[in-house]
Amino acid sequence: MNGDIGPVKDTASGQQPDIVETLNALQHWDGGVPDTDIFYGLSDMDEHRVERFVPVWQELPPARRAGLLHHLTEASESNVDLNYRAPGMLALEDPVAAVRKAAIELLWEDETRELLQKLLLLTQMDQALSVRSEAAGALGRFALAAELGKLDRVQGAAVKEALIDLWQNRREDFELRRRALESLANSSDVVVPEAIEEAWQSEDVDLRASALYAMGRSCDQRWEEIVLDALRTDDPAMRYEAVRASGELEIIAAVPVLGEMLEDQDVEICEAAIQALGEIGGSRALSLLEKLATVAEDDSDENRLEAVEEALENASSANLDLNFGLEN
Repeated sequence: MNGDIGPVKDTASGQQPDIVETLNALQHWDGGVPDTDIFYGLSDMDEHRVERFVPVWQELPPARRAGLLHHLTEASESNVDLNYRAPGMLALEDPVAAVRKAAIELLWEDETRELLQKLLLLTQMDQALSVRSEAAGALGRFALAAELGKLDRVQGAAVKEALIDLWQNRREDFELRRRALESLANSSDVVVPEAIEEAWQSEDVDLRASALYAMGRSCDQRWEEIVLDALRTDDPAMRYEAVRASGELEIIAAVPVLGEMLEDQDVEICEAAIQALGEIGGSRALSLLEKLATVAEDDSDENRLEAVEEALENASSANLDLNFGLEN
């Protein structure tokens, strides 16, 4: 669906669609891709529009509510001018777990105190594991904000404490613990290396994949050898996370293997390899990306060409000529 949202009505005046038109479209929505009245009418809602929206929202079946939030999430990812904070915050209180989970996903850019407090409560109090796990994952951006000094000390401490408690509580489900670990990796807290090591030594494949994810987010070079070895693993999920981590850690020695992965049958791994090469940079990575750009252009593969061009832009300014030891 991304990129298919039509232009807003009354573009000359810059006005939203009338709330009556938006709600009428919503009431008659069949669950497919919403029309522009819905996409633009639900963006940047003021208090009056929210009041009109609530009863219509509540009348939608649970699956339709969750589906709408997923469509709005895709729209907000492809159009930065769309802001669905109002329906997202409303949906956090929904009685249906799938809707609450979708609401957290919709609020992927929100870094307000109000959302932080709700996420902290959801990780501890929500009855649905899926919601608690999603909330724990969303706390990752707040952990990063605290690390960068963009969150006050008290709030930052509350985020780290919540994530550490979730990780260290072995009575909690693995899914919740691993999402907490992934978020905690944005912090330089002293417990992080030990937590990553423990997760890596686990027999649970998903937890080991989360350990690789955390290695990349930690920006800690101690994990380079483990990540390099994991690039050759047979498990797709672990290989994918190893590719991502190699880019985030800017592991120059990973470039040859990433080059091989540009032809991987797994599309997600191939795309991750493109991004990783852009993050690592250097002449070898540039050469590989330039060759792939030529192939993508010859094949008229616009999506891949766009991804490669973005990676080339990153690679041209990252670690230039630092990988001379890898040249043939």
